[in-house]
Amino acid sequence: MTEAEQKKAAKDFVKRWTDSGYERGEAQKFWLDMLNTVFWHCYRGFEGFYQV
Repeated sequence: MTEAEQKKAAKDFVKRWTDSGYERGEAQKFWLDMLNTVFWHCYRGFEGFYQV
């Protein structure tokens, strides 16, 4: 993911979650969505490191 793609993903994420409802009740979904859509590229390099 390029920096431009990450910025677009972050903007899309903000639009998706703006005024989305009860913050505490949606906390887990919020974090999972952010990590998967905005920051996932940071973890792809570690796929081979953690093998189950």
